[in-house]
Amino acid sequence: MNSSSVFSMTLLLVFMMSSCNNPKAREKAGTRPEKSRIPQHITHVYLYDDFPQKTGKQVVEEIKKILPNVQLEEQIPLPDSAYYKPRKRYLATVLLNGQLALKSKGNLVLGITDKDISLRHKDYPNWGVMGVSYRGIGVAVVSTYRLGGLDKMDPSDFLKLILHELGHAEGLPHCAKMKSCIMRDAEGKNNFPESTGFCPSCKKYLQGKGWKLS
Repeated sequence: MNSSSVFSMTLLLVFMMSSCNNPKAREKAGTRPEKSRIPQHITHVYLYDDFPQKTGKQVVEEIKKILPNVQLEEQIPLPDSAYYKPRKRYLATVLLNGQLALKSKGNLVLGITDKDISLRHKDYPNWGVMGVSYRGIGVAVVSTYRLGGLDKMDPSDFLKLILHELGHAEGLPHCAKMKSCIMRDAEGKNNFPESTGFCPSCKKYLQGKGWKLS
């Protein structure tokens, strides 16, 4: 082998070693760092009407401990078209449809209100709920009303309610594996005091979505 060939092979080896140690080079070569495979979506939080900004900020800070990127957006009005006058409630599906217009691809939208919300459920034309979401579509709305309102609710239960609905928004169904799982079906009751966290199956799924769950 002549000196020219040796020199060329040396340059090739240096280039290959440099590429292996360079994250950008690995990305171009199709070997991106493992952590980049986890979705880095944004959760946009909107407060409806006169929901207290102070409480909204506190809630956002709690969500940030679990979700990678949370932003508190401007307050938005409850649409007149959502008001159900016979029961003095707001139709949750109308609120969710409005949130779809605020949603960008890959991100989540959470609406928070202190007003009573409802939907059509089985044989009930208007069923009061704590929260609801479009499963796997990335929008959810929650209310403090059925947890006792802002003054009486347990903040821990409210956070679990939010995580429950966001779990649905990420694609999770109700969980029947553990009664202590946050994704358990409420069946018209507040079972969140019994919830201690996510079951292993639900936790694994959400971790795959970028949630910070220990």
